[in-house]
Amino acid sequence: MRDIDHRELIKNFGLEMGMDLQLDDDGFCQLVIDDSRLINVRSHQDDGLIILSAPVAEELPDPVSYPLVLELLDYALGPCFLKGGNCPVVGRDSESDAVVMYMVVTASVLSEKKFIDIFTEFLSEIESFDEMISENFAGNSDFSSKSLDSNLNFPGVFSKHPIFSKILLHF
Repeated sequence: MRDIDHRELIKNFGLEMGMDLQLDDDGFCQLVIDDSRLINVRSHQDDGLIILSAPVAEELPDPVSYPLVLELLDYALGPCFLKGGNCPVVGRDSESDAVVMYMVVTASVLSEKKFIDIFTEFLSEIESFDEMISENFAGNSDFSSKSLDSNLNFPGVFSKHPIFSKILLHF
């Protein structure tokens, strides 16, 4: 397995998407999709890892339903069954109470798959999670995975890749 330059990988990913994308000095960048979906990209070059993360709900509903607990636990076990990880996991950020989906992408997967495919799979999992939330909480006006208050207003439109209708860049 060859070492992959994460800065070059993200730059090429951006070019493939039709935009100028780069990691900052800390190995971090953010993408905003459809004016509301924030995706964080964090490089850990020394460890060969890239971590994708995205808030999927501002908080858990109170009370938390049993079906939701089961879904969250199912997501938590994903890395145990899928080739040592490289799959989306859901957790809770204790500082903000936000529910966050994340994926630790290892060097072996980065060498086997195109990053755009990994990123697209991650977005698809977020969409599936949104559907699951909607199914479990139909009629609960106090909870919505789409209710994240991002207050993001960045200029720019992206529509080259079919999965995205609009994508905005921010470091």
